[in-house]
This record gives sequence, C-alpha cells and structure tokens, in this order.
Amino acid sequence: MFDSKALNEFVSDFMNMDNSIIHPGVVTDIEIEKLIYMGEMYISPFNSDNLTAAAYNVSASDIIISTKRRLPLSIHELGSIRYVNIDPHDTVLIETYEAVYTNNHVVGTIHSRVGFVSNGFGHISTTIDPNWKGPLLIALTNQS
Repeated sequence: MFDSKALNEFVSDFMNMDNSIIHPGVVTDIEIEKLIYMGEMYISPFNSDNLTAAAYNVSASDIIISTKRRLPLSIHELGSIRYVNIDPHDTVLIETYEAVYTNNHVVGTIHSRVGFVSNGFGHISTTIDPNWKGPLLIALTNQS
C-alpha cells in the first residue's frame, strides 16, 4: 500500500522538533493514508473508495434525527435505494458510519457535497477539532 522510500522521505521532510508531523493546509489522499499509517489520525472502518484527491467522504449511518420532531427518522428502502423523508424546513442530524480519531496536530472541516445542496439542502460547514475521537455529526436542512 505504501512505498517505504517515499514514506521515509515524507516523514523526514515534515518532522518537527517533537517528532510530530506538521501539515499546513489541505492534505492529499496520499498524505491522508500516511497520516493513518503514522498513527496521526484514524478512520474506522476505512474504505479506500471514499478517499478522494483531497478528502475522505464519510458515510451516513442509520442514525438520522429530526430536530423538529426530536425523533429518529425511519429509513425506507426501494430496491437498492435507501432514503429518509425530511419535512420542509426541518434540520436532521446525521451520525457518520465512520469513527474518526485525530491527534493534536490534525484538524479537519466538514463540507456538504454539491449534489445535496443543488437538491435544496442547506449545510453549515463545521470543523473536526484536534484530538477528536468518535463518529461525526452532520447537520442538513431541507430548505424547500
């Protein structure tokens, strides 16, 4: 999975005085894999298909809670398609299927995919703080 020579060069180029990696700005897919390999961050379960050039696309779990109803929403299935009905002007909180760990040098941001927004969903970007441990919670609002 990793080229050991490239990994050693990467580590030697980006090590600071206390032996932790410094990451200014956005990291690439290769750097995300190296961060996981080095123990700087962890994603479980990790699916390489969710890794993009500069991100990891998390998956929605079955825990989707309506803030208007204050209850979990029922998940419907139509063949291989799974969906929930979200009332107009309702915000849902979606727990990710993956749990994430970051050390004190790694932070992240959560952004919605353009497809959701172009279909009428609003999303407020948020952050993943250093030393985060656990699943993520994503809020989406049905603006229609």
